Amino acid sequence: MTKFKKTVLVSVVGMSLCAIAGIAYATVGGPTLVYDMKYDTKTNSIYFTEQDFGGKGCPPELKAISVKDNVGRVVLSCDDGLAKDHSKELIAMTENFAPLIPVSLKKNGITASIEAVGVEKIEEDWIIKTNFIAHIFQDNKNVANIPISGCNLEQPFIIDGYRIPGQMDKMVLLVSTKGDCFEGGYIRESLNVISGVKQIEDSYTNTYKTNSPLVPNDGSLIIYAKASSGDVSPSPTDNDQELIGSNNNKYSSTVLVICALIALILGVLIGRSMKVRTSQ
Repeated sequence: MTKFKKTVLVSVVGMSLCAIAGIAYATVGGPTLVYDMKYDTKTNSIYFTEQDFGGKGCPPELKAISVKDNVGRVVLSCDDGLAKDHSKELIAMTENFAPLIPVSLKKNGITASIEAVGVEKIEEDWIIKTNFIAHIFQDNKNVANIPISGCNLEQPFIIDGYRIPGQMDKMVLLVSTKGDCFEGGYIRESLNVISGVKQIEDSYTNTYKTNSPLVPNDGSLIIYAKASSGDVSPSPTDNDQELIGSNNNKYSSTVLVICALIALILGVLIGRSMKVRTSQ
């Protein structure tokens, strides 16, 4: 076999392996679930565990939301857990916090409507995500508007409610729905603190959120979206090209170029190495 043929062969094998790795990475997905919600009086924050079953196989993360302004932060990240098992630390940090109390949204006069406000597309008819707003009401008075990402108008949205110990005019809402259309869509759960509600009665629903998708109970709201008064027009973002590269086994041309260069370099180096061995 000539040096040129060997170089080409190694290059082709290298590109194939790189392409296979790219496809495998692109198709990894899974749900993102929220559970073990607790309240810390000292920081006036809601602490919760979030498990992302997609991507690089993250361990559970510990996150927190400020009750004052609904701003979230990461306490123990995925990278922290990959570097060192932080499961015991996660439990220790929250074991003395007060659990949130699940309540019946219906018995507390809480209702909701979901409005579709825009779509993000890759091709003319290929919707990758739809943007929604959840309008939350208590006794027909609008108390919150929560942005949510989803897949399409046909999907259901499940909403559960929780009372915050010691807080009279605030509560926590857990929203569970498909987060986008990638690979058919995966469940995405999120927490939001809302203000301006009347005192929430316990109306305990005898439910406990675990590390599994939210199951509707007698106090849950199950809502289907409706289109906005105007057309739901595309709302492309700067991340569209990145999204294209992570869906339907497609990835960007940049990755292919890098793979080709790496494979070519490997082919040249291996070809030279084999030539040196032959001459010896």
